[in-house]
Amino acid sequence: MLSVSKAVDADWRTSLMAKNPAYLPAHVWTVAGLIDAQERVIWSCRKCGAWAQADLLAIQRAKGPDYSLVDRTSRCRVEGCGGTVGFHYGSPARPLKALRERQAAIQGQKEREEMARAKAAYNEVARRLKFPPLP
Repeated sequence: MLSVSKAVDADWRTSLMAKNPAYLPAHVWTVAGLIDAQERVIWSCRKCGAWAQADLLAIQRAKGPDYSLVDRTSRCRVEGCGGTVGFHYGSPARPLKALRERQAAIQGQKEREEMARAKAAYNEVARRLKFPPLP
């Protein structure tokens, strides 16, 4: 049983994550991690609104323990729907989407491209002035 301080701390973290989703926790990146953490994973259809709990053990048997549901979609299995389902974990349900990770990767790529342009410009000037170029 949780002590009062741990329960308050857990409630605070849960409400913070619900209002301001941060990077995904490490354990949600694989089906095995979700199973080990006893996370509840649900799928929900964007078209028909159907939802149910995902069978993580069946997914692990079919795809392997390192399979990831992050940023995955699947076809809805409701007869006649044909919509797309997304996956959510935890309570309250949070989407298994790596939005912040993708934003960080895009920002990193932009910074690398900007650095490459600056380096090329410097090397052009350095060549004219007979200074050593940047590697």
